[in-house]
Amino acid sequence: MKKFDETDRKIDEFFRFYQSRSVNWEDLGGSSEKRMGSGRYLTFRYPCSVVTSQETYWILFYYTAYHEDEPGQVGLHSIFDHDRSLGTGSGNLTVAGEK
Repeated sequence: MKKFDETDRKIDEFFRFYQSRSVNWEDLGGSSEKRMGSGRYLTFRYPCSVVTSQETYWILFYYTAYHEDEPGQVGLHSIFDHDRSLGTGSGNLTVAGEK
């Protein structure tokens, strides 16, 4: 739950920086786990609708946490603008590596 609280904070910071304050979002997130060697790689898919004072977005955050083999490698790695009516991503807005 701590990861999702931190992700919520980062979403708010992202929209404050780019376009004023985020007002609301609908969380429809999910996660998956992969094992590679002795490591565990957790990927959180965080689709949400975000309402700002200027626009409403349907976006998809991908966040990967690497455990055991690379404990310092954690971070948000992509944010996609998502067309809800088509159910497909329309493009990568930003890629942010965070360690």
